[in-house]
Amino acid sequence: MSEAKKCDRCGKLYDPEEIVFDYSDMRFRYYLSKDCHPYPEFRLDLCKECRVDLYKWLLRGGAE
Repeated sequence: MSEAKKCDRCGKLYDPEEIVFDYSDMRFRYYLSKDCHPYPEFRLDLCKECRVDLYKWLLRGGAE
């Protein structure tokens, strides 16, 4: 049985084991973590759509 997660960006529930990417055209894999100094940082959970949006945003240089 897999673990369900909730996207920290859009709030959608998703199964992280179902997220399959073709990284052949990507140079990096992106993970987001939140620094909560003085407490430990934690990694943000993103669904597939939000990860793709992040990747596209970073390709544009972060400009909106």
